[in-house]
Amino acid sequence: MIQTVTTTTTTVTTEQVVGFFVGVIIVLLVIWLIIRYKKKNQGV
Repeated sequence: MIQTVTTTTTTVTTEQVVGFFVGVIIVLLVIWLIIRYKKKNQGV
């Protein structure tokens, strides 16, 4: 099981890496916007 995980991670294409980073950035942006929106509603 551990071997299959390591083989899949080593055979990652650049497209997958870019897609992963884009996804992470989008998630971080969404979280940041939610926190900002909540703070605005609280009157901070």
